[in-house]
Amino acid sequence: MLSFSRALKAKAPLARQASAAIAMPSRLANTRLYSSHKEINFGIEGRAKLLKGVEVLAKAVAVTLGPKGRHVLIAQPYGTPKITKDGVTVAKSITLEDPFENLGAKLIQDVANKTNETAGDGTTTATVLTRAIFAEGVKNVAAGCNPMDLRKGVQMAVDAVVEFLRENKREITTTQEIAQVGTISANGDKAIGNLLAQAMEKVGKEGVITVKDGKTTEDELEITEGMRFDRGYISPYFVTDTKTQKVEFEKPLILLSEKKISILQDILPALEAAATQRRPLLIIAEDIDGEALAATILNKLRGQLQVAAVKAPGFGDNRKSILGDLATLTGGVVFSDELDVKLERLTPDLLGTIGSISITKEDTILNGTGAGSNEAIAQRCEQLRSLIADPSTSDYEREKLEERLARLSSGVAIIRVGGQSEVEVGEKKDRIVDALNATKCAVDSGVLPGGGTALLKSLKVLDTLKGDNFDQQLGINIIRSAIQVPSKTIVSNAGGEGAVVIAKIVENDNFQYGYDASTGEYGDMYARGVLDPFKVVVTGLKDAAGVASLLSTSEAMIVDAPSSDKGAMGGMGGSVIPIDMHLGNIAFIHCALSHSPTTGTAGRVIAQIIVMGSQIVGKAFMEAYRQAAANAAKNGGHHAKNGSGGSKAAAADAVTRKTGMTVDEAMNILNITKEADLAKIVKNYQHLLKVNDKAVGGSFYLQSKVVRAKERLEMEWAAEGNPIKIESETPAAPAEGAGAATKGSKSTSASSSQPSGDKQA
Repeated sequence: MLSFSRALKAKAPLARQASAAIAMPSRLANTRLYSSHKEINFGIEGRAKLLKGVEVLAKAVAVTLGPKGRHVLIAQPYGTPKITKDGVTVAKSITLEDPFENLGAKLIQDVANKTNETAGDGTTTATVLTRAIFAEGVKNVAAGCNPMDLRKGVQMAVDAVVEFLRENKREITTTQEIAQVGTISANGDKAIGNLLAQAMEKVGKEGVITVKDGKTTEDELEITEGMRFDRGYISPYFVTDTKTQKVEFEKPLILLSEKKISILQDILPALEAAATQRRPLLIIAEDIDGEALAATILNKLRGQLQVAAVKAPGFGDNRKSILGDLATLTGGVVFSDELDVKLERLTPDLLGTIGSISITKEDTILNGTGAGSNEAIAQRCEQLRSLIADPSTSDYEREKLEERLARLSSGVAIIRVGGQSEVEVGEKKDRIVDALNATKCAVDSGVLPGGGTALLKSLKVLDTLKGDNFDQQLGINIIRSAIQVPSKTIVSNAGGEGAVVIAKIVENDNFQYGYDASTGEYGDMYARGVLDPFKVVVTGLKDAAGVASLLSTSEAMIVDAPSSDKGAMGGMGGSVIPIDMHLGNIAFIHCALSHSPTTGTAGRVIAQIIVMGSQIVGKAFMEAYRQAAANAAKNGGHHAKNGSGGSKAAAADAVTRKTGMTVDEAMNILNITKEADLAKIVKNYQHLLKVNDKAVGGSFYLQSKVVRAKERLEMEWAAEGNPIKIESETPAAPAEGAGAATKGSKSTSASSSQPSGDKQA
């Protein structure tokens, strides 16, 4: 009896034959665009999936917009769910199952993140603007619009709107205006607005305001007037007030060292200077340990000297810079490798001093006036400002520079957020951070009327803006429609009718006249305290237009291919198994059945029939494939012999592929027949172009289709050797067979009246 392996070898040629017979048809039938690791989607289908992902994410974010926006509940991997009205938080939490839809959602998340990083607020506005611009862009590209001209028109409109808003913005100076901006960004919470106004009034424009979780039910504002850094005492033995666990010194001497201090000789001169002057000593160094630390603790415990040591704040070059700031403030010197004087040769004039210090386990605060000159401090601050303004400075470096500037020139404010629960604290903290960022932007860049009013007022600047062609004008019109969406969404979330409110605001020429959604009243938005920072509005519009117009020009989308092991096990009811794999299994079954001692004649016959049937099917597919190839070659030769007929057909096919529209489709859109003269065509075209002009908030898709139909007919005539333009005043009589433009047509311009039988596209 043949062994199982020998049976496989004996039947292997049969399996190979069956697999080869079906290989070519199975490849031809595979229409899904898969590579080994990626999946690709093209054109309209790909953009439609992107749009679906954009729509899903934008819809979830849009409900939070405005003073009466709704909350969003987000499940967390651990702990209680998160409740928020922060647009960027909602956007970051969304992941879609379909990879192409998720691609669109991730791009919207990128818009929200970029707007948040640049302006700190306005993420929801940027999201709804992106959806509005992209949705219109997708429709018009599908109608045949040139994506690059469309994008150019969008950018032209955005630049015009930004310039208009820049000319009409207003600077804010009073604490009341700052509180109003904070209140609007905190979704109408006046307590948060007033808290931010107090903090900014205390620490100034260049001060640092940080937001932390509180330990009580009330919000708290803590102001530090002096230099503060997040390093506490090295040892609790330095504590001077056991009740508060703090170290508190008055007019201490301060030793600054960039290096680690371990031996007693390095700090002995400083200890002697402090003992001689009967003043406390504060040591700020990279670290202090060994006999140096033991000596300081021993002096403190014996009551011979008030001394404390803390580690220098920061890391690397940043630590060196902060020590330099401390030296400028206190009038001391930083002992480092660059300094000729060593620690063991320290003299009292190299030590700094300050009014008072307070050290806890977590941080150190230097209060009062130091020994540093005002001129030196001012010069140091100016140096920091120039570094902050340098375009080459990274965001991380700029943040650290701003903190250093605040410590030197202004102060530090800490807002501790209170609440009844962790969920409440988290939700309020998100709103305070948004309001803080918006307030800073308002102080830096100025303000505009809020509630989407500023964007509505900029509609008039687009009335005079003209593109170089129809597609660019479409881009301008898309922005005209999109900038109405934020106001419409705010009103809708408040339970109002957006179209009615927008119409009333646009009719009023007063730039400050708008709609207060919190009260449902119209009036002067500045007087009502409804303000939006200029930087927030402009950043959101620019980011939205940039990403949305790029999405509209995307032609191919690439994502990771789904895992091949998805679906049911063993090829049952789940994923499809290639035909050649089935044939291999059939050959395997045939071998096993033929040489199994338990299989009867009937089993062998059935298996053999299955294999033979598969071979027949495979040969049939191959024969059909060969016949199709022969027919294609024959038809190609026939067209080549016919000459002009073949070239005309090829030209017509090329035009159809380019425009995505056949001649019959174009004539159907323009409501004409092949017998229509040029006057009829012109009249129908002008009428349909007019009646399909956009309504407020409407789509440009129909108007774009009318223009594409006109262009399709013109290209058809040009391909046939009759370059006729529908708008031309005196068209030449077309040659015989010139399509829809028949001989003898003299009328070239159409009246504005509707021709009989016309219909709206």
